[in-house]
Amino acid sequence: MPRFIDGGGQQDERRGGTLNVPAIVGLGAAAELARQDVEKEGDRQRPMRDALESKLLAAWPDAYVNGNTERRLPQTTNVTFPGIDAAKLMAELRSLAVSNASACQSASGKPSHVLLAMGLSDADARAAIRFSLGRPTTYEDIVGAAEMVAAALDKIAAPAA
Repeated sequence: MPRFIDGGGQQDERRGGTLNVPAIVGLGAAAELARQDVEKEGDRQRPMRDALESKLLAAWPDAYVNGNTERRLPQTTNVTFPGIDAAKLMAELRSLAVSNASACQSASGKPSHVLLAMGLSDADARAAIRFSLGRPTTYEDIVGAAEMVAAALDKIAAPAA
């Protein structure tokens, strides 16, 4: 097997260098803190996610949430805006961190294979955007994001003058 990093013979001759023990310990400590707060943080984010969905669905009457709406992550939603090109919508939402594909597929220009496997048409998969909340997300952020999306949808859908 070829080496990953030239140098010493650590890791059965696959990688040179000494393990970064402080970083490994730090990662373990961070994982423990995250584990302790995961339920509390999920309980905090779930109603904000639901509020965001309600506002997005109100902004575009044909919009719908993709996937199981009961058994899912509390901080993530994926919404399809039929008739809208998600790439154009995201271009209007530069101050929001949204995506229409996984990180490893974002440059491909193809619709999400997961959404296609769920039965979405090619057009609807290309009209879907994933929104994710995080620890710093507030209700004010949700309201602001929903207003930005609504304004962007109006702009994109407006007939050319």
